[in-house]
Amino acid sequence: MTDILKRLRAHAAKQETLSRERDALILEAKEAGVPVTHIAEAIGLHRTHVHRILREQESEQYVKKNRSK
Repeated sequence: MTDILKRLRAHAAKQETLSRERDALILEAKEAGVPVTHIAEAIGLHRTHVHRILREQESEQYVKKNRSK
């Protein structure tokens, strides 16, 4: 049983890393001028989900930027 739990934890950690990478790429694509609908189609998410990710990413950037001031 503990082996399964270890594997689940490892999987969750990998998934979190991949989600952060995906979210950063979404923001990069948007900043490069790629339409949200194209981004959504490319990754298989609904555009409203992409908008939510963008808001979160932009919020995180804002916080990081203003923390250093």
